[in-house]
Amino acid sequence: MVKDFRYENLKLELNKSDRVIFEKDRIYRNCYILNYFLKIPRDDVSDFQFFFCNYLDIKKLRVQILNIFNSSNFDFSSMSYPEKFRALCDIYSKDIKLDFIEPIPKFIRDLNIKKVNFLQEKEISENRFGDKIQKMFENYKFKISGRSLVLYFRNSTVRGVQVDYFEFTIMYYILDWYINNGYSKCFDNLSIVSREVNEYPNYINDLFSNVNYLPYKKDDYLFVSGIGANIIHFCDGNYQEHDYYFSIPIVSESFGMSRRNEFFNDYVKLNGIYFDRANTLVNNSMFGTLFSRKDRNNGNFTKIMRAMLDAVIELENKMLKSVEKVKLEELK
Repeated sequence: MVKDFRYENLKLELNKSDRVIFEKDRIYRNCYILNYFLKIPRDDVSDFQFFFCNYLDIKKLRVQILNIFNSSNFDFSSMSYPEKFRALCDIYSKDIKLDFIEPIPKFIRDLNIKKVNFLQEKEISENRFGDKIQKMFENYKFKISGRSLVLYFRNSTVRGVQVDYFEFTIMYYILDWYINNGYSKCFDNLSIVSREVNEYPNYINDLFSNVNYLPYKKDDYLFVSGIGANIIHFCDGNYQEHDYYFSIPIVSESFGMSRRNEFFNDYVKLNGIYFDRANTLVNNSMFGTLFSRKDRNNGNFTKIMRAMLDAVIELENKMLKSVEKVKLEELK
């Protein structure tokens, strides 16, 4: 059903709980997202994408959402927006989840984490930055405990917006399922850090329980996302985790091969382009330049989730290979 063209009216049509969630990202939505929807007539699907601040791959994602919304198996009209989101992700991740039969026993994961953290601390202490980093440990009263996978949400810049809220949340969904259900071999925690404090999809706190957002400024978040942690870079940035903290990052194809090799001595590639540098700003026709990114994974729920899991599993295998020679007696 096509609705009133004005998207600002969506707020008035929401139930109380959805309206509270909607308001959390209102400033960002009005500043960056509204312009992308001015040429798109309103209906249930576009309302859904607008609610979750989707600005990249709108057309491709719309087709997938529409297929499920039109299904007779679900009454989406009676669902809250968080329920709609989870239902879509549950459906499009169903085949992926079949690949994971048994969770990793906790004692095995804990041992893997101890070995990875032990090797990292050892390499830091032997590095030329070791003394400086040890002082940071003391200043932060920081002790490595467990191992976090950190999603680095880098968003607005002078060029416009970068990582898409909606695609980011799809990736968070599958990682939250993977780690919290015990399928990860090396991670027991999932975290978010952002370029600017609190600049990330705030609605994510209403979609998932116990979201661990790290409210640190630049110099601080580089430390907490590299020590006892591995970070995922979606776009831009030149932080050399491996040089300083011996933490292997996951780096998306948004960087390009030459930039990845320049900035990162060691990394795992994430197959996906999460930043369209040429088309970040609202400029030409809605269904022209904004969908010009040529990538095989973006704009598809299942491919976005599978690409993310493939990269994380590759990272875990790489980390475990590096600690094969660590002996149990060294961990005591």
